[in-house]
Amino acid sequence: MEIAERTGEEPIDGIVERSGVPAKVEPAEVNYDADAEQRFKFQTERSGRMYTVVHVFGPILDEQVLEYERARNQRLGEAEYSEADDDDATAITSTGFNAAINFWNKSGASAEGYAGKVSDRDKAFAVGLLFGTEFESLHLASEEDLCPETGDDQSTLVMRCLFDGQEVYTNAVLKTATPNQIEQFENLQSRTLLVKGTKFGQRDQRIPAKAKRLAEMFDQMVVSTDGYAGRVPLHHKAAFALRHLRSEQKAITGN
Repeated sequence: MEIAERTGEEPIDGIVERSGVPAKVEPAEVNYDADAEQRFKFQTERSGRMYTVVHVFGPILDEQVLEYERARNQRLGEAEYSEADDDDATAITSTGFNAAINFWNKSGASAEGYAGKVSDRDKAFAVGLLFGTEFESLHLASEEDLCPETGDDQSTLVMRCLFDGQEVYTNAVLKTATPNQIEQFENLQSRTLLVKGTKFGQRDQRIPAKAKRLAEMFDQMVVSTDGYAGRVPLHHKAAFALRHLRSEQKAITGN
């Protein structure tokens, strides 16, 4: 199995995007088990040489995922004019890097292959591999196949992620969102909170954590899942719901 290489420049964006370069392996018939130990092997550079290391995580607990998302602390603020050349531009900032480090430290993770202390960059990279998800395009039917009358009341989503260092595929079948669920999703996406800013007398707008509510909406819409040894972890539920509801919203509103 080839192993990932950490360059130190990869973004850490949390539960809906893959961070880092995952190990390239042939898809295996392995089910994702959120309650099992996971080991991620990759290479990291020190003084011009590459070293192979392993990061080990225990079960992914929903409470830890929620704490991680809250710790990312996304805020809306005014962008610098030199950044956007626009007086009305808005900047989104977050503390995702520090949140990943805190998750690693608090989750009981461990590492192998280090002579001493594990670097914060390596911790953040490993957490990115743990939480990374991507969605696959569905198979296209041949032009000779006619579109059936039934089946438009639900959607199938295929997720690609890493489990224990291996690339695995899971899927979820979700019911068409109701108008009320679309409205709830739009409200969730548009919500901001006024919080104390980083400067004296300043008020910032914070993007509230959404994973818990998205996971609840997943539970309302899910018909079936496949590719899991047991429960669907909260960050997967949130990713499935976000992808599905965005698609449903676009189908209705056109944007």
